[in-house]
This record gives sequence, structure tokens and C-alpha cells, in this order.
Amino acid sequence: MRRFLFGIALMAMGSGLLTGCLSNDNDNKGSGSSELVVTKGALVLCSGSEVAGIPGSLYYLDYEAGTSRAVASDLGAGANDVLEHDGKVFVASTDEDAIFVLSADNFQMLDRISTTEEMGEEAGDGPRCLTAYDGKLYVTTHGGFVGIFDTNTRGFINKIEVGKEPEGLYLDMKDNVPVLYVCCSGQPSIATVSLGASYSVTSFSNASIRRPMEVVAAGDMLFVRDFGSLDDQQVQKDAALYLIYGNSVEKLIPDVTGMDAAGYSIVTCNDPIGRNSRPSYSIYNINGYGGYTNFPLSGDSSNPIQHPTVISIDPNPYAGGNVIIGSESFVNIYRGSGVFAKNFPVGMEPCAVAYLYKTVKSSDIVNSQK
Repeated sequence: MRRFLFGIALMAMGSGLLTGCLSNDNDNKGSGSSELVVTKGALVLCSGSEVAGIPGSLYYLDYEAGTSRAVASDLGAGANDVLEHDGKVFVASTDEDAIFVLSADNFQMLDRISTTEEMGEEAGDGPRCLTAYDGKLYVTTHGGFVGIFDTNTRGFINKIEVGKEPEGLYLDMKDNVPVLYVCCSGQPSIATVSLGASYSVTSFSNASIRRPMEVVAAGDMLFVRDFGSLDDQQVQKDAALYLIYGNSVEKLIPDVTGMDAAGYSIVTCNDPIGRNSRPSYSIYNINGYGGYTNFPLSGDSSNPIQHPTVISIDPNPYAGGNVIIGSESFVNIYRGSGVFAKNFPVGMEPCAVAYLYKTVKSSDIVNSQK
């Protein structure tokens, strides 16, 4: 999922719950009828369980109604990522070798794209992570490629070989040219793909980066979450958040097993495989001259997060840094201060989040608050 890192600071303390707006270039300032884009809800993808025979599912959190409901219930046991773009919702299902396409308006199933049929058996094997830009959908596959599809026609455009077992990807702009950064977890390396008139791929590797899983970019800086490794007892160790700047690599935060980024903030969680410690959370401020702070949660004693499976910041700048954290078969929403706000039941193993928005008149919000 593409998140813009600069331009908004999301972790505003004491912000309003579940309400947000993006500034609009066409605002009629002073007229009392300016338009705002508010967060109307969130989509939570649940991976399910192949062992238990529970398929992946997609839930919609309706913020206005305060309810959650399943909008798709048979997405394969390997559902892995969800994205909204151009009025459509895309779901990458690894075990199904497929991308499911739904309407963002009513969640009607529109299409099922077979990545192995479109990209070839090996290249299209195991779609993992998604991003989109300017009518094009990009998906990593465990076959070692990034597949490119048209978001309107859903037709296949091209495939680019990037490296072994690519996972997370991030799209940024460099000199008005879109650039993809791809975590190749099996090499390990970070592939940089220029999406100009002709595609070009370069690769960066470093001994500190053992299994990169997620990446975000801010200018010339790359922030990479690394899985680390499993020891002989299958306990995860050396997971961390790294900064890549030029050819240098710096460990920013030790013990990081999940992350998300928006505005100037990167929020992380830590719950290593095989350990029986309580999960912990932190915030790194990109514009804060280094360092990170703890992000303690409070007020959720009746619905505590035992093992976080996903963490996500609403990128809407007026959402006040609302953070969604998933665990087992529910998600909690926390304010930017870490205070618990709302619990929603969802399917098994929530693993990815996408947000839906609507445009309203600012005067309607003011009148509703009177």
C-alpha cells in the first residue's frame, strides 16, 4: 500500500475519534461550503487458517454505524494484502495465485485475476503485496517478479523480475518518474525499479539486512523492516527497523515485527515468534532528528491485544493518527495518544488494512456537531 510520508504529521495527541479530513485544493475558503474528505471506514483483510480450513475474508468497519461486517468470505487461506484504488478494492491471495477485485461502493465481486495465467506459472506464483499508482496495480509474487495490471480493465501489462521471494513494496516519485522499492526477502536485497519509458532494476544488499519484509521511502531515505531469523528453537531474533541512506545502513529500532508509516511517523509493534513476552509499540518521527519513543496502549483492558497481527495508521491527516491493531479475530482502534477507542470483531488473523473515504461539506460537519 502506498503511503505518503512527508506533508502530514499524524500522531497528533488528543485528536477526535474516527473522524478525519484531507484538505482539498478546490476548497471554497470562507464560503462555508468547502468540501472535505473524511474517513468513512476501513477494510480489514483476514488471512484465515489453512490448517483449520478457514478461508481468508474481508471485513468492512463502518465508522458511522460503529459496526463491522464480512463483505467477502472466500478469499483463500493465504489472503495477504488489500488495497483500494480507482473505486475498486484489490486483494492478493497467495495460496489462490489470484487477485480478487471488488467494487469499493458495494463490495460486489467484479473479477478474479489469475496471476499464474497472466504472468506464467513460475512468475505469477504466490502474489503477496500490492501498491497502485495512476491506474496501474503492482503486485509482488514469490516467483520473483512484480506484475503490473491495469486497474480499470484488470488486464495484464507487464512483469519485471526483481529478485527472490519479494514481499513488501513502496512506490515513490523521483524526478517525476515513478520508482518502486521492493523487499526481496530471499536474496536478501532491496530492488529499485524505475518505471520510466523503459524499466530498469538495481539492487542493494548489506549484511545487516537478512530478510527484508516492508519498506517505505522518504526522499533519499529508505526505512526497512527486517524479519531477522529463527534460531534452532524457532524463536525469532534480530528483527529490527533499519535506515538505508546511500550505501550506509543504520539500525533505528531493535525488536520490530510489524510497522506502518504515514505523515512523518513510523509506528511499530514487536511480538517475536516463539517468545512469551508482552507486545510493545514505538513511534519513530522522521522529522524528529533521530530516536524513537514508546507508544503505550491504554484503556483496552477488556479487549487487550495479546499478539498483534497487523498495525496500521489512517493516512488521513485529520484522523488524528488513529491506529488500527489486529489480534486473533478482532481489531482495536486507538487514538494518536494510544488511548483505546473502539473494538471491532473481524475474521481470523487480520493481516492488512485499507481505508475508504467520502467527500462531505465542511458545513455539514459543523452543523452535526452543534
